[in-house]
Amino acid sequence: MFVDSHSWTRQRTEVDLRLLADRKTTVAHCPVTFSRSGMALESVGRYRRAGVNVALGTDSYPFNMLEEMRQAMICARLAGKSVFDVATGDILEAATIAGARALGRDDIGRIAVGSKADFLVVDLRHHAMQPIYDPLRNLLHCAAERAIERVYVDGTCVVSGGRPTLIDYDGALAKLQEAQDYACRKAPENDPRGRGMRTLAPLSLPIAASAKA
Repeated sequence: MFVDSHSWTRQRTEVDLRLLADRKTTVAHCPVTFSRSGMALESVGRYRRAGVNVALGTDSYPFNMLEEMRQAMICARLAGKSVFDVATGDILEAATIAGARALGRDDIGRIAVGSKADFLVVDLRHHAMQPIYDPLRNLLHCAAERAIERVYVDGTCVVSGGRPTLIDYDGALAKLQEAQDYACRKAPENDPRGRGMRTLAPLSLPIAASAKA
């Protein structure tokens, strides 16, 4: 992210991007996590034009590739100060073929004979996909995961109707909340200053006194 030409660095040279391209380096770009902290790649379009392979990742929760794609596009256009910094189709390539290229794989990242059957089914009739002219733009700019009907990995349906098909979804949610509650209770013991979660991570909105109990 912080190459010599990034506005946050002290250098004002243009060497690093060329080095990355010459050495066929892949940059794993995780825009959601970093933009939440006020940081951004400068920019996806500029890296691509320099010949750098930029692949999208999720880094941490939420593991939502469509959200990463949307954020990557927005951040690129802000950092590049132009709506033309990166095209919608370029973002799809970064999320698919560029990732496969980073792994040295030619059997993923595309729909082709001999490739893994990894794909998703989009409901073009969903209201957020209307009206239809450019389906990819509709999906990334508007509908996102709301229009996803099913997700397949290597030919197996792993998500249907917004729910995972291969795990106990409700049971997993209960376990997750249980782990969260335990971590919050243990926070004062694990913090050197004995601070609780309300101090370490204040709630965004006030809660009633009864809820605090």
